[in-house]
Amino acid sequence: MPTATPTIKRKKSSQEKRARTREQIVEAGLLLLAKNKLSNTSILEVATTAGVSNGTFYNYFDSKKELVEAVAYHLSDRLAGQLRKHFLGVEDPAERIVIAARTFMQQAYQEPDFGWALLRLMGTLPKLSEIIRLSILFDLREGQAQGRFRFSSESAAMDLVLGTLIAGIRSLLEGREQLDHINHISEISLVGLGMPIHDAQKIVAKLNPARPAKLI
Repeated sequence: MPTATPTIKRKKSSQEKRARTREQIVEAGLLLLAKNKLSNTSILEVATTAGVSNGTFYNYFDSKKELVEAVAYHLSDRLAGQLRKHFLGVEDPAERIVIAARTFMQQAYQEPDFGWALLRLMGTLPKLSEIIRLSILFDLREGQAQGRFRFSSESAAMDLVLGTLIAGIRSLLEGREQLDHINHISEISLVGLGMPIHDAQKIVAKLNPARPAKLI
């Protein structure tokens, strides 16, 4: 059985090291962004936080703006990967809306640095907001086509879901609400999309068995 030559092994090792170093720099950018320091931070401080030299930073990024974009894609990739896993076998668009809200909010609650970075990037980087909007758009259209949702403006429906999600994440991060707030955000989003409150509560309870349905 053929084995890898020393040259191939060295090349693979070098590629893995580059990938690790790039990830360190991106994680440093995320940390500084979460603390709202990245805009006023020098490249040297980013490099120091990442544990690399100033010159090493420029081997991976041409500017701080490029790093911010890399952080944005890093966040969106993590969320997209989680959503793909949680969406497996789920065909109901209403359930998918709840799953998406829960995924975003739980991630922010469990990793505040992640949550603050997400909020700040969504406010300053249109590309990230667009990625998130597109992940919601399909389910809005599908839900309306199936009669699960009833709204007259797709744009307003999008603003409702996204705006409620952003406000919910901020409430968790600022400590004004606890984890159960995710259920309330999910319910109010579905009701805002035209779903009867009893149906909305049943869906939230179904996806959170520890919480019994409280119909009103």
